[in-house]
Amino acid sequence: MVKSPRARFLLAATPLLLGLLLAGCSDDEPTASRAVPDSSHTPTGTSSVTPAGALLPPMPETAREATPAGAEAFVGHWVDVLNASTRLGESAELRRLGPDCVVCAKLADGIEGLAAAGGQVTGEGWLVRRTALQPRPTAQSTAFVVTVLRRPEAVVPSTGAEPQYYEGGDERYLMRVARSGDEWRLVELARMPDAA
Repeated sequence: MVKSPRARFLLAATPLLLGLLLAGCSDDEPTASRAVPDSSHTPTGTSSVTPAGALLPPMPETAREATPAGAEAFVGHWVDVLNASTRLGESAELRRLGPDCVVCAKLADGIEGLAAAGGQVTGEGWLVRRTALQPRPTAQSTAFVVTVLRRPEAVVPSTGAEPQYYEGGDERYLMRVARSGDEWRLVELARMPDAA
């Protein structure tokens, strides 16, 4: 289960998911104050003349290839979509890219819940540092251990709430992808134990 502070807040933003999260939340606590790099992106809840879908990153052509390299490019694209979805408070594309991924659905629910409560996340999101292809990839399914840098961020859980600041850090995830038609889809996202 995803344990980052971002995931905890996004998931906890939807009351129905709160009980599911308590067992898997990280022990990270917000700091009293922390400068978070100001994102140059439009915060959730502000008006924009551009529809949210137009602000999502386009899928690179390489991410469509039925090869391990294509799957790896898709994983990077999924992280970019997670970051944009979190920033925009819109999760339709995140759901489309992982329709059978249970954790992905919880993240999408949390993003929508946070936006509905008037909350927002400020920061740069995840940055993929490394992807390690797991044994036995096929043209239809493969998995990676992905190391991401969870960059510092501030989470405002609802309108008028005080922001809570998180330091960030490296995390490792198992990301399993499978082909659906002519595209990859994320089918599993699982936080891995920290490397010793």
